[in-house]
Amino acid sequence: MLCFITGTNEQARRSTLYSAIKDWGKGAFLIVPEQFSFESEKLLGETLGAESAQKVEVLSFSRLCNSVFRRFGGVAGEYSDDTTKLLLMGAALHECADSLKYYKKNVQNAAFIEKLVQTDSEIKNAGLDFADLLRLSEEAEGGVLSDKAADLSAIFSLYDAMLSKSFLDPLTDISRACDILSERDFFSETAVFIDNFTGFTGSEYKLLRIILAQAPLVTASLCCPDIYDRTGGPGLFSKTQRTAARLAREAKAVGATVMKPVFAEPCG
Repeated sequence: MLCFITGTNEQARRSTLYSAIKDWGKGAFLIVPEQFSFESEKLLGETLGAESAQKVEVLSFSRLCNSVFRRFGGVAGEYSDDTTKLLLMGAALHECADSLKYYKKNVQNAAFIEKLVQTDSEIKNAGLDFADLLRLSEEAEGGVLSDKAADLSAIFSLYDAMLSKSFLDPLTDISRACDILSERDFFSETAVFIDNFTGFTGSEYKLLRIILAQAPLVTASLCCPDIYDRTGGPGLFSKTQRTAARLAREAKAVGATVMKPVFAEPCG
């Protein structure tokens, strides 16, 4: 079941959300952006009291993945840093040089290697991988787009293979957690509450879909007057309202009921 708490008054939304957490009365996760973790833990304790707050685990997406790994495994290895990624991407590019069609001229270009690392991050945050690039190359059926996609698929595939031999990539934590959770029950007895987000990455939506499929209750607090964007896109709350629409679609796709939104009224 997916519930929305809406409203433009932050204090009113948080009060409504924390009341919902207290009413749940059992184990719960509160997912917030990393920078809000400490503040949320402090406010939970002050609002709910120590006994109720102890039933709630405040997590960012990365900390949620770590909880999954601690329970089911998947954390063996050292995380790679930016320098390691640049070195391995350069090695992968040189290794692929003879087979490249479009990007062969960039093999000695340090700036291009930095761009490849950035692009790899963007692809993984979008919830995609090199196999998606390979499909794009095949669908393009020749031409520049096909050559670009094929080259990038080869480079990123080899880069991932090199990286995974000795290191973990924090950018793939959510993907690895999703692989584990697709075969494990992690949320069936736990309500999940979401706060302080305006949007999510593609990989985060993949994890949210699993949460929506497993958890008995998912409640998202969103800063918008309602979940419907009536402006056609350029409105002040349009991004958040698009997020609400995407969450609702993900919930329906896994058979979860979408409840009528609750509007958080300011006190007084």
